[in-house]
Amino acid sequence: MKRFSVVFIAIFALFFVISCGNNDTGDTGDTGDTGNTGDTGNTGDTGNTGDTGDTGNTGNTGDTGNTGNTGDTGNTGDTGNTGDVECVELEVDEFEIVQGYTMMQGTFKTPIGDAAKPDILSVQFYKADGPSATELKAGSYDLAAGQNISYATCTECVLIYEDLDGQDFSKTYFQTEGTLTIEEVKTGTVESKGTLNVKLVEVIISPSYESTPVPGGKCYEIKNFSWDLICNPDCDGKVCGDDGCGGECGEGCTDIDETCNEEGTACVEYDCTLLTIDDIAIGTINTQYNYHSYEGTFSPSIGDEDIDDEIFIEFYAIPSVKKYDLVDTNYADCDQCVLVFEDIAGESAEKVYFQQKGTIDVESFTSGTGKIKATVENLRLIEVNISAGDFVSTPVVGGQCLEFETFEMDL
Repeated sequence: MKRFSVVFIAIFALFFVISCGNNDTGDTGDTGDTGNTGDTGNTGDTGNTGDTGDTGNTGNTGDTGNTGNTGDTGNTGDTGNTGDVECVELEVDEFEIVQGYTMMQGTFKTPIGDAAKPDILSVQFYKADGPSATELKAGSYDLAAGQNISYATCTECVLIYEDLDGQDFSKTYFQTEGTLTIEEVKTGTVESKGTLNVKLVEVIISPSYESTPVPGGKCYEIKNFSWDLICNPDCDGKVCGDDGCGGECGEGCTDIDETCNEEGTACVEYDCTLLTIDDIAIGTINTQYNYHSYEGTFSPSIGDEDIDDEIFIEFYAIPSVKKYDLVDTNYADCDQCVLVFEDIAGESAEKVYFQQKGTIDVESFTSGTGKIKATVENLRLIEVNISAGDFVSTPVVGGQCLEFETFEMDL
C-alpha cells in the first residue's frame, strides 16, 4: 500500500536508483516516484513534495526495471555479435549493494563517455520466471548461455549505463560473454563475495526488454573484478546501537523515551528539537485509493535556513472519528503516517523523519474532499532511513529527534 511519498525517499545515492529491476532501461531513475509500479494515484507532479501516496505498495523505487521479467526463454537477439569492434577494458571503482533489491552497482575509475556524467555498472539477479530474486546462491554462472543471452530473460544480468543525466543515460551495454562467480553468500542477506569476467556490447533494449546489439557499437570488458560485500558485525563494548552492518547491538533501547548514546554504551533520554506548526493544508486527494495527504510548514528550521523543510500527514485508509496511536508503526505498512523532510532540494531531501510516538484524534472527516478536523498531540519523529525496495523505516543510530507542540488540523 505504499507509496506516493517517496519522492524524497530517493535520498539514496544517485547511482543506485537507475536500474532497479529487469529490465526497463528507458526509465532508470525516477526518484520522484519511488514506490510506484503503476501509480494510478500519482498526480504526476514529481516536483510536488506532497505527492506522497501510492496505495499500490509495490515498492519499485525509481520505477527502474521490469521486475516481471517476462521469462521469454527464446533467443531474442544475437548478443554475441560484436563484429570487428575492439573491446576496451574497464576497471571498477565503487561497488555496493542496492538496498531493497537483489542487485549490486558500481562506478568506473575512468569515464567512458562525458567525463562530467557518471557511468554505472549494474549487476542484477532474477528468478527464472522473471521476478527479482529474493536471495543469491553460490555458484558459477555463464553470462552468454540459456536465458542469459537477452536482458528480457536473464537471471544473472550485467549492464553498463553510460552518461547518466538526471533520469536518462546516453547508451546501454549488455553482456555478450563471460562468467559471474559467487563464492560466498551471507545467510539471510544479499551480501556476497565473488568475481566477474564479462564482455559487454552496446545494445538497444526494446519495450519488451529484448536486447539487440547496435551494429558497430562500442564494446567493453571487465576482467577479474573481485568484490567482497559481506559485512561482519562489531559490537565490542556496546550494549545498544549500530553493529556496523545495519543491525543492532544487544537488545537495544526498549523504553520509548530512550535512545542509544553515540558510543553505544548506554540508553539515554531523547534530546529533541521542539517545533511549532506554522501552516497546514490539504495536499493530495485520491478517492480511488482512499488516500488523503496534508502538508505543512513549521519553525524553527531544522537544517539549512535557506532550504525548505516540510511535514506530511498521510492517511492510507478513510479516517474514522477516533484517536489513532502512532506508537509501534513503520512506514512500510502504516495507515496513518507522519513524515518530515529536511532540506528539500528538487526531488530529494537531506534527511527523513518518521513518527515514533503521538496521537491523531480525528473529530470529523469529509470523504472525497479531504476536509478534516483533528488534533495531533505528543508527536515525536526520529531520523530514519527508508528502504528503496519495501519502504521499511529504520531508525538512524544517533540520529536527530523532533517533537511538535500540540496542533490542530481544521481544514
